Amino acid sequence: MPDVIERAQARWVDPPARPAISPSTQARIAGALYCVFIASGALAELFVRAKLVVFSDAAAPAHNIATAPELYRLGLLADFTMLTTGLIVGILFYQLLKPVNCGVALLALMFLIVSNTESPAGLIHLFAPLMLLDGADSSHPVPLAQLQLMSRSPYGCMRRRSRLIWPCSRATVWPPAG
Repeated sequence: MPDVIERAQARWVDPPARPAISPSTQARIAGALYCVFIASGALAELFVRAKLVVFSDAAAPAHNIATAPELYRLGLLADFTMLTTGLIVGILFYQLLKPVNCGVALLALMFLIVSNTESPAGLIHLFAPLMLLDGADSSHPVPLAQLQLMSRSPYGCMRRRSRLIWPCSRATVWPPAG
């Protein structure tokens, strides 16, 4: 019996070890992905939502999203790209900072994981205007004005949440007075 085990162990070949990526290469990858993270966030916020969402009028964002759903989807794709690259950058930062202070690096990674589980939950709500406004015509059972208000509600939630983070920003204008 030991002979069978020895022959089986002799046949077993360990896969070749992958060469470790150097810290400088990891840092370069993290830096490049961080640039993608920033660019996709700017694209989603400054070039997509700034053109589509009007906070003072409920009908305008609904009309803008209904007429340019591809642009709205591009913003959602940019948000998803931002979340994905942010997670990868966080893991790379953890690997880079672990030799310096393992506890602080682990704490930062845990904050990142919490953030990246909360953010997609909010991102799911941004799909609501596409679903609500798809085929919104006169035969729809919900009145058009109510659909327009419902399609704007995810942005109201975003602005109220951002007021907690940036209390002195433009977000304090929401909800409009009057």
